[in-house]
Amino acid sequence: MMRKEKKNRWLLILVAVMMIFASACGAGTSDTKAPAEETPSGEKETEPVTEPVAESTVPETEEIDIFAVDSPIMDYPQYIFDHEPTIAEMRAAAVDLMRKALTVQWYSNEDFEVTTSISSTPFRQYERYAGIPYTGPNTSVYAFLDYLNLRTGRLLIDELTSDYNAQLGPAFTRAIGSSCSGTAGWAIFAVANSMRGVLQCYYMVYKNGWLPLGDYTYDLTTPSFGKADSKDFTDDIVKRYGSQKMFECYALLEPADIVVWQDHVKMGHTMMATENAVVVRNADGSINGTESYVMIQDQRPGGFEQIDETTGQKYHAQGRVDYKYTFERLFDEAYIPMTVAEFQGTKKYEFPEVKLNTEKTISSPNDLNGTEIIRIESNYPLATVSLFAENRTTGERKRLNSHLFNRAEIADGTAYHFSLKGFASPVKRTGALEPGTYRVTIEARTPNGQVFIPVDFDYVVE
Repeated sequence: MMRKEKKNRWLLILVAVMMIFASACGAGTSDTKAPAEETPSGEKETEPVTEPVAESTVPETEEIDIFAVDSPIMDYPQYIFDHEPTIAEMRAAAVDLMRKALTVQWYSNEDFEVTTSISSTPFRQYERYAGIPYTGPNTSVYAFLDYLNLRTGRLLIDELTSDYNAQLGPAFTRAIGSSCSGTAGWAIFAVANSMRGVLQCYYMVYKNGWLPLGDYTYDLTTPSFGKADSKDFTDDIVKRYGSQKMFECYALLEPADIVVWQDHVKMGHTMMATENAVVVRNADGSINGTESYVMIQDQRPGGFEQIDETTGQKYHAQGRVDYKYTFERLFDEAYIPMTVAEFQGTKKYEFPEVKLNTEKTISSPNDLNGTEIIRIESNYPLATVSLFAENRTTGERKRLNSHLFNRAEIADGTAYHFSLKGFASPVKRTGALEPGTYRVTIEARTPNGQVFIPVDFDYVVE
């Protein structure tokens, strides 16, 4: 009897200790449930059964290092030559720049969704992503890096929404993402300027300096979309020439050449070759389409779930890198191979130039708001145009509406002449800058990553 009472006493003590431990472990948690989110239809979703993960309690402004790196996620890539580059060097630069656009690592401290005409992609809080988001317009990877903490990989959503005066979804759709054709096009713009026009598949196929690669041709004028029999589309082209003829054209693919398909309703896709095509011939000399292939890289809507081979962590890739495409598949999917004059040796490389269209000295914001339209002019489309104010005393540097609400020509890759009218107005906005003397600069970046400063003056804030 005595032994039984003693055993019960020890059980009571053990239960009491466990209750105290459980109470201590629960300290700091909250019983407050997160509010139900509103769906696009306006209806309220039922509250989730599971509690929010611990990461969701991290404040927006707090930096976390989800990649566990000591070095920067990525620096601004530059492809600046001190000599006339060889064709091989130009091709390598274009491949590398597109690869960086497809592999830059990042995360967001907010959920958001990007909706385009062909896809709707959710991006989740504190999940890992690789590659700039797939969006409608086609800004360069440099515009994306402007809104990324380059050490931790955190997307600077507060600056993005402030600079573009827009909610997160529209800001992404309008600002710092790209598409298949845009990502490939900007990479080639780093070393070539023989092309012109908006970076869309149909502009690459039908005009603006992009060249068919191989012995085939078609009507280069812009077709009447919506009318399947109005002009040549890529399925018409490959059917007319047949598989062997197109296989011979695919065999000419080298790094940084592209393959494009385009249909009559403006749907299309662009991929870039990353290596020389591998050609396998049959005994009769014809090309074996199932054994012959080319390695490609491309950006695609929706993304792909991948596993980091080094860390074992899951991440969402916004494109494919070094993906194998057989000639037979290229033909079946109606791709045509294309290139640019610089890669064919018919046009020399041009070193980037940036200047103002005036000899007038710019010494204040008012000088950009007069009757004369001051423009930045370049022989390449400008990748970014940014306004900075640096405090002469503290050295603090602040970006002010860096892309001025994403002017269309920046997003489209057509900013060869960029008007600065009103561009410096944010400097004068009440409260934008504390009293002091500032160095105000407007910085233009060309597609090779080179930065030019065509406007540079001191400004005093009383």
